[in-house]
Amino acid sequence: MQEIKKHVVQVGSSGFPFGMAAIEKIRLIGLGLVAAGMDVTVINRKGTFAEDSGIDIPPKGNHEGVDYVFCSNSIYRPNSFIKRNLRKVLGLWNEFWLLVRFKREKRLDYAIIHNREYHTVMYYIFLSRMLGFKAVWNFVELGSVLPERDNPKTRALDKKMEHVGIKKMDGILPISEVLCKFLDEHAPEVPYFKLPMVCDFSKFTPLKVSPDRENFFLYCGSMAYYEVIAFILEAFDRLDPPEDWYLYMVLGGNKEYRPKVDAKIAELRLQDRVKIFSWIPYEELIQKYKDARALLIPLRDTEQDRARFPHKIGEYMASSNPIITTNVGEVEHYFVDMDTALIAETYALDLYIEKMRYILENPEDSMQIGLKGNQFGLDTFDCIAFGKMLANFFLSLTGELEEKEAVVY
Repeated sequence: MQEIKKHVVQVGSSGFPFGMAAIEKIRLIGLGLVAAGMDVTVINRKGTFAEDSGIDIPPKGNHEGVDYVFCSNSIYRPNSFIKRNLRKVLGLWNEFWLLVRFKREKRLDYAIIHNREYHTVMYYIFLSRMLGFKAVWNFVELGSVLPERDNPKTRALDKKMEHVGIKKMDGILPISEVLCKFLDEHAPEVPYFKLPMVCDFSKFTPLKVSPDRENFFLYCGSMAYYEVIAFILEAFDRLDPPEDWYLYMVLGGNKEYRPKVDAKIAELRLQDRVKIFSWIPYEELIQKYKDARALLIPLRDTEQDRARFPHKIGEYMASSNPIITTNVGEVEHYFVDMDTALIAETYALDLYIEKMRYILENPEDSMQIGLKGNQFGLDTFDCIAFGKMLANFFLSLTGELEEKEAVVY
């Protein structure tokens, strides 16, 4: 890589430096690019934290080497409807002038857009043409197939994004083979770099297993994935594990789904065997990963799951505990059953229960699978290694590195 200091902004999503999977990926991309010698600024258009969240950081600062700014001049989301909308307008205005200033100061070469909404993405494309920077889209799933986006207007705009918007990009970062093939078919002229799920394994290295560790399987995900949650509850019930085994579920997302989850637990009479956690600090979450006997992430054979590569898989691997998943999407491209993960051939209860039972009956061998998965993840999905390759890809977009020299994973 040439010794030229380049500047990257990440836009389109607010909440950095603290948040769930989407914000964590922004952090990981930032870490990797900074390690590769680039300057990175995350632009939060508006504040997202509740005033009673306990989060207290300045609206402008640096987190782990990555600069950030809240353009609404506050990290908090006001309770007042009027104040929220005034902050949105202020954030949009300040973001525009910040990008203008960055360009004048020669601090704007590339922008990674973390947003799927057609009009928002097109706004950033317009700015890229006006100010003269390269616009790169983070492509993590097909919005047009998501059940929660089945409103006719939303579905139409998602399809417009995926068939018209992608052709206006300077570069794209697909997360999976399914999305790479989609780009080959629908936007073959647009260069892309496959950026799979990545992880910061260093966060997990200092962790030790808790001395009072319980025997439990753990699932972490959004309550919007109720079908998957119900699948796991059914599997745990039919597994009928010893009385000292539990199922931990760390559930986020819209709270309106919680009564449905509670009703399913009651229906199966698992109230004393299932422990639910929500909105816990990240440090507590990864400690639970470390303490689990196995980590659950069944993927369905749907367009949605074939196209995505859940961030949780990386965190699961970083814990050194075994993963139980299904042979769907990116899993079949990377993992080997009974070597780096326990993989049910299909999304079927009996097959998944068989893998869970293996954990109960083979604790030592299960531990070895977890350790192999950890080493494989460190070798394959480390955010620092991908930062170097991503930086090369960016340089190829501005002609400072031959495209054939950019390592595309």
